Amino acid sequence: MGWRIDWAHTRIDAYVKFLRFITVRGEFRRADVEFDFEGDDPTRWTVVADVHADSLDSREERRDRKGRGPEYLDVERYPMINFRSKRVVSRDGRYDLVGDLTVHGVTREVVFDMSYNGEGISNRSERLTRGFSAETVVKRSDFGIDAERDEPWTDDVHIVLEIAAAWE
Repeated sequence: MGWRIDWAHTRIDAYVKFLRFITVRGEFRRADVEFDFEGDDPTRWTVVADVHADSLDSREERRDRKGRGPEYLDVERYPMINFRSKRVVSRDGRYDLVGDLTVHGVTREVVFDMSYNGEGISNRSERLTRGFSAETVVKRSDFGIDAERDEPWTDDVHIVLEIAAAWE
């Protein structure tokens, strides 16, 4: 038993700007996630996530093939996007989720602005469920993905998480 991701209520999204003003979103539809939510203090919790890079879905197959290809995520060489939390810091009713993010074989420390949205018992599953929202912005170029040659797309990638975890 333990905490398991509730995919019916979870999204792992990333978005970039095309032509500097059009938002293009992609969702990663598969990830292996381990949570340690022992106790009620979020600053003591940890998360380990391995996101399947080939699960990227932007609702446009040609764009997805390119995004998964060698110019960007290069899923053949780097099949997983990894996150390992290092600490959670309380900040004015919100939290900084600090951890190592590995994309394209490059690891950088990132800080997610996180909110713990609460917990409750689902009347359908009768399981205790906790909810979180988190966001950060990273630069593709920091992870070895060349943004200069790809002029119409911004270097900034916004990562937006809506996570539900249920106790099983």
